[in-house]
Amino acid sequence: MLARSWPAGARARLPCRAVRACENCATPDDELVLVRRVYVTAERRDGPSAERVVEEPQLWCVSCVSQYPNDPVDDVDD
Repeated sequence: MLARSWPAGARARLPCRAVRACENCATPDDELVLVRRVYVTAERRDGPSAERVVEEPQLWCVSCVSQYPNDPVDDVDD
């Protein structure tokens, strides 16, 4: 394999764009939504169903937001 040599003083020009990814499925996406994850425990014979909301918000893609339980984070500061 031949090594590529660059002229003296030349710099490689690569696009410098940060790629964000969904914190649920790890798919790269530009349109992410800030949500809180919700864990749901199904109803059983010996007790009712339950929900637990995780306090730390996460960035999720639209697909995950539409398929998994979550609580959208309001952008409005009171």
